[in-house]
Amino acid sequence: MKPTLINSLIKQPPGMVLLLGTTLAAPLTQAVDLNDVDINDNGLIEISTIEELNQIRYNLIGTSFIDVDGNSIDTGCPVSGCIGYELVNDLDFGSNSANPLAAQGPFWNDGYGWEPIGSELDPFAAVFDGNGHSISNLFIDRVEEDHVGLFGVISSQPYKGAGVTNLVLQRAIVYGNNKVGGIVGAIENNYENEDVIVSGCAVSGVVSGEKYVGGMVGHLYARYGAQVHLFNNTTNILAVGADYTGGMVGYSGAGIGGVDSTTTVTLTDNRVTGQASGNSKVGGLVGFLASNNTGGPGISSDVYLERSQADAIVSGDNSIGGLIGMAYGSGFENTLSISDSEANGIVMAREKNAGGLIGHLEAGDYASVGVSAVSATGYTRSKQAVGGLIGSAVSGYADLAISNAYSWTGVRGDDQVGGLIGFARLYSDEAYFGISYTYATGPVAGQTNVGGLIGEVQEGEYFWQQVNVRSSYWDTSTSGLKKSAKGEGYTSEDLKCPKKGGDSDCEMPIYTGWSSNVWDFGSENDYPTLK
Repeated sequence: MKPTLINSLIKQPPGMVLLLGTTLAAPLTQAVDLNDVDINDNGLIEISTIEELNQIRYNLIGTSFIDVDGNSIDTGCPVSGCIGYELVNDLDFGSNSANPLAAQGPFWNDGYGWEPIGSELDPFAAVFDGNGHSISNLFIDRVEEDHVGLFGVISSQPYKGAGVTNLVLQRAIVYGNNKVGGIVGAIENNYENEDVIVSGCAVSGVVSGEKYVGGMVGHLYARYGAQVHLFNNTTNILAVGADYTGGMVGYSGAGIGGVDSTTTVTLTDNRVTGQASGNSKVGGLVGFLASNNTGGPGISSDVYLERSQADAIVSGDNSIGGLIGMAYGSGFENTLSISDSEANGIVMAREKNAGGLIGHLEAGDYASVGVSAVSATGYTRSKQAVGGLIGSAVSGYADLAISNAYSWTGVRGDDQVGGLIGFARLYSDEAYFGISYTYATGPVAGQTNVGGLIGEVQEGEYFWQQVNVRSSYWDTSTSGLKKSAKGEGYTSEDLKCPKKGGDSDCEMPIYTGWSSNVWDFGSENDYPTLK
């Protein structure tokens, strides 16, 4: 069998090698019980010091602990073998000799700081459970390197999943080039029916790079029937990049499906606070969210973003959104679904495509794209295609549906300015574009193509070529507008009166078809809100 880099690292005496090849001046501290590396018999090797954390890089599949003398120890592992590592103490890079900001520290590395665990050729392919413990003051300054984070690259392997769970990364400073994230630079999963999971994690600090920059994950991609799941995570972060920048994930995508299975990416129950800035495709939670398999019929990829929230200031040039910078669904039988989520904050795009929730939304090539049970509050501004919920929404050769949504966002721009959507376009006879059960309230100001609900619509002449808008409204009192490309305008009093859909006790029995299972109509002093 041809030796792998992993095997060569396992055989190499790591006590003589330090990250960038720097020799240690003093022995490493080691606390692992070499008589039993898995004391609690859960298949995870206990890690209790920064030095032991560093040793993980010498066995990336987590089957044994490599000590400072290069010995491979699996004593205490189950008969089936260990599958990864678990943290049993809080770790702090800012304490004692491990201080990365001190030249004498063992992880200073001539100012480059921590070397990420796992690379593109040899990714970390095991489980790392933080057990709720924290790693504080992580420092990385590798601005000319890709795949930068606590972990460089994570992937599964055949018949074995991988991931990071229950880890707190606080006061992190992470600088890199492309694919930069607090916990991991890139997740690249290519093995059918195998999972990579990041769950129960929290990151605070600063993450900066060029392309694919995320507070937690820089670049996330699954294909060939693989699965990637991010759930129950939080970030409080300043994320700075050029393109594809997000408060949690810079780029999240699903490519070609497997022979007998669907490639799936899910982002569920995640929350972001902080700031994200860049040039193009910048979002409070995700910079770019895509399901874009091009494999043809029967080979599908699905992406789901659910029950997530961003409270952030988001800025850039083009495709800037409070939750998602750009969302794109394309390819036969593919699904892109965004649901039960919200964004609150300030969104500013210097050029175009700014939305309180999504900067630019697009469906193409026979995909199914849906946005439902979502909302945005705050302030959104751009020159062109600016909307309280979505800056621009385009459908061609695909189905695009936006339903059960509202915006309480102040909106300002020059052209294509709308309380809900700035610009909507349907450009194919073989496509459907529907907007239903939506409303917008808040001031709307612009110069051309300005509307209380939608600024401008481009569509065909016949009904099957048109954007179908039904049971959707804007507030004429708060918006200051009596016109919209589509939708119906009502006063604040009219919009607040109903206590149910189609309430006949009100002068204007609006909200016909709106479900009480989805909407809470409150009192006569309240706008409807999502349950």
